[in-house]
Amino acid sequence: MPFNKKIIELIFKITLLFFSVSVPSYSYENFNECGLLISKIKKNFHKLSLDEPSISYQSSYFLKKQVKGYALKNNKNKNINQIVDSIPLARTKNNHIIIESVNPYHELRDEYLKPNAIIYAMNGKQTSKMNDKEVYDEYIKSEKFTIIDPKDNKKYTYDEKGEGQVESKTIWVHVQPKTISNIDTLSGTFISSYIFNLHWYNDKINTLADEVYNEALLKDKEVKDYNFYCSFDHDQLNGIYLPNLIFKNKVQDFENISTKYILEYTPKYEDEESFTTITKSVSASSQFQVDFDFKSFPFDKQYLKFEIENNDLFNPVVLDWSWNMPEQIQDFYSLRLLEWKKTDIDINYQEVTNILHGISHDSLEIIFIIERYFDYFLFKIILPIFLILILAWSTFWISAREIESRLTVSVVCFLSLVAYTFVIDESIPKLSYLTVMDVIVLLAYIFSAIPTFQSIKSFRLLKNNNEQNSMDFDKKYQKIIPITFIISVIFIFAIFSGDNMHTISALTF
Repeated sequence: MPFNKKIIELIFKITLLFFSVSVPSYSYENFNECGLLISKIKKNFHKLSLDEPSISYQSSYFLKKQVKGYALKNNKNKNINQIVDSIPLARTKNNHIIIESVNPYHELRDEYLKPNAIIYAMNGKQTSKMNDKEVYDEYIKSEKFTIIDPKDNKKYTYDEKGEGQVESKTIWVHVQPKTISNIDTLSGTFISSYIFNLHWYNDKINTLADEVYNEALLKDKEVKDYNFYCSFDHDQLNGIYLPNLIFKNKVQDFENISTKYILEYTPKYEDEESFTTITKSVSASSQFQVDFDFKSFPFDKQYLKFEIENNDLFNPVVLDWSWNMPEQIQDFYSLRLLEWKKTDIDINYQEVTNILHGISHDSLEIIFIIERYFDYFLFKIILPIFLILILAWSTFWISAREIESRLTVSVVCFLSLVAYTFVIDESIPKLSYLTVMDVIVLLAYIFSAIPTFQSIKSFRLLKNNNEQNSMDFDKKYQKIIPITFIISVIFIFAIFSGDNMHTISALTF
């Protein structure tokens, strides 16, 4: 059953406020509505099939919004609801729009109609030539749309025939991280203390809540139009359908896990029907696994993910983040991190297929984007490396006759660089690819070894009575080596700065 957006938003905000002040329940005066409701639930459990989820109606597929780069952009002083409304649709490089997720009950869903699929056209109109308003106007018609497969550029057309709303089971999710700590790049993990809120409607229990409300109204007319809240534990709701969502990338839990269930009833008001929501709130501290990419280390950008997945294969659900985006933005601003700078948030869906049962559904990723504070590596590793190189190059100004002094300086400098390798290895795991730091160090090895060979060559020229040639040879290297090294470093940064996904914004273009 569709509900007015403003009413839903108000309910969720009240629910979140409810949690923040830790009030166990709101009750009508001199009336035990929560006890009566539990009694009715037990009495009508089998009659209403309360072990099965309620069905509502949702869009058959959803359009992806450009959360990354827009949700937080220049919006610190704006009303958060205005921020959400201002987020544009996500676009490809060719300006086509993208599917965010697909309703698991959509009969047209197949191997091409899935999250992150590219919509080439709607009702014969290319989406690349349409603005967001025009896209939404065509979207609500629920008619023909064409998907393009980026692998082979083949196009696939679907026709919803005006039936864009399909039966579904929708869960609104909100991950509220209180802290993020112990970002361990060696093990690829981080630890977070968080509150995981799930909200969903239950039309079956709503019929019982209507009865409770009407009975309360008979005893006290003052309760008219007032909501009531009930706090339950898991045992009291035993047997009632509860969504089974898990964190796909969670490694382990710490301390005790606290779980609350809040039932909220909103009576009929003007043209709005009554409805009942249930909120499951889990407070925990857990360790999460993530895939770090270190190609741009120590100028790297990383993605801390909370990967949410439905663990009930035979009760697929629609995972919706949009109602809680204002709170998600506020959570981001409240976070405090050490050694890392928080820069952005993003939302992504991935198709998950159970090969054994042949069932596909979408998982949701809530992503916190962070950038490494590189000052430590810049001033304590990279800058000393450059100073060691300058010392190694100082041999070009030492007379070729002092071959022992020149070799001593160059070899000692080379060994000093080797020692720095062990410092860097403590910061990242053993990788199958080279990072920016690795390339700089390897380059430093080469340019630190060159003075040794150059000194030997210069000394040989001197021994062959070619003193002027020896001096000219040294002068040539005094210019060539530093300039070549600087150009090489600039070239390295130019290559890696092209990876906008994993390089800090200060170095990307």
